[in-house]
Amino acid sequence: MERIILKRLVLFCEKFGQLIHSGIPILETFEVLKNEFRDDIICVTGIKQMETNVNNGVSLVNENLVLFATSFSQALIDAGEKKGTLDYCLLRIAKAYEKELLLTKPDSIV
Repeated sequence: MERIILKRLVLFCEKFGQLIHSGIPILETFEVLKNEFRDDIICVTGIKQMETNVNNGVSLVNENLVLFATSFSQALIDAGEKKGTLDYCLLRIAKAYEKELLLTKPDSIV
């Protein structure tokens, strides 16, 4: 995954997890996230997809979701939804992406 995408996912997952953890209802969370990431078309598109899924009574994620392309992320979010630990799972995904970002960091030694 490109570094820029990883940075975006880290920020998105952290914010999403923190909002859910603080008790903000999920539909309000989507509004906050759409505003927060308004200049990022990929994030806004993903948020709208999740919002549509929730309004239709289905899972947040599916195979068409642009934001969480990996099966790892989708599986964690699905598990979090089912167990009521979505906030924890989102924060775990953020940490995993953050570690990947650190591992792919270009060497600073010349």
